[in-house]
Amino acid sequence: MTRKAMRRLVPYRVRWLAKVTFKRVTGLYYRDLMRASLDNRERIKTIYRKDVEIGDRLQAQEDMTTLLVRRVDAFEGNLARLVEELRHELAAQRQQLDAIIQRLPQVVAIRDWEPWLTDYIPVEGDTFVDIGASTGQYAANLASGYRTVIAFEPNPQARDRLRLSVSGFPNVSVDDRAVSGRTGTLKLYLFPDHAQSSCSPIHHEAAVGDPIGELMVSCVRLDDVPFAGQVDFVKIDTEGAEVDVIAGGVNTISQHKPRMLIEVHSKENGIVLQDRLEGLGYQMELIRHPSYAPEDHYWEQHYWLACEPLSREEGRQVVPALSNTQLD
Repeated sequence: MTRKAMRRLVPYRVRWLAKVTFKRVTGLYYRDLMRASLDNRERIKTIYRKDVEIGDRLQAQEDMTTLLVRRVDAFEGNLARLVEELRHELAAQRQQLDAIIQRLPQVVAIRDWEPWLTDYIPVEGDTFVDIGASTGQYAANLASGYRTVIAFEPNPQARDRLRLSVSGFPNVSVDDRAVSGRTGTLKLYLFPDHAQSSCSPIHHEAAVGDPIGELMVSCVRLDDVPFAGQVDFVKIDTEGAEVDVIAGGVNTISQHKPRMLIEVHSKENGIVLQDRLEGLGYQMELIRHPSYAPEDHYWEQHYWLACEPLSREEGRQVVPALSNTQLD
């Protein structure tokens, strides 16, 4: 059936109603479709915004991860450098420890070397002057308590061991001159035991055997030695030359008023020292060698004087004075 035939069969009003109905239905459909499209567009925009936010968050996390990785890498680098520095430091300390261990047989603690003197040795201060340092028993043991230690030792055999003993202490300087009553040169008498070598022409009676040789060495007065700081302690062990040492250091002793520990090697030297040091404002205590008995000859020939200034700005305690009867 043709379209024209259909028009003849279907009344005009019916056709009009069908067309209107079709338009309305179609309009509603497209309207709903448009609304749905708009809703979907808003949803897509919302999803896009959320996607952008998620992307930004992911980027921020990625940036944070990158930063953390860089920090970890930097930390690992710093840690590696620190480990390397510690390794070198430990190696250096190991070398120092090995050096100390090597010299342990040579450096004996004062309490084991001469224990009867420990109460008279100040263990700390500014400057310690070790005159007749030998192999370093005093210099090495007291180095940690003093800002500066000056060790005088003219005997080459003892001085080599002295340098080894104090090699781990940068504040210790070794001087190869003898300390005497003048500055110049003098003769050093060598004995089988290097600890007994002396610049005194009349050597102490405790020396074992005769001199095995002589050596010309440089000498200096204590007053001619420049001291950068306060001299707090002086130890003198010069095997009979102790009187000359004091004679060449009167100005230094008067200026610094150090505490002193002097090993005396003859009764005559002890009398002279007592007289001179009393004139310089010192009190003294005589310390006997524990191996000697009163009836022994060396009882009066070999002992120590602990010397304390009568007055000093630091106000140190004064040891009991040496009585005249102790020298008789």
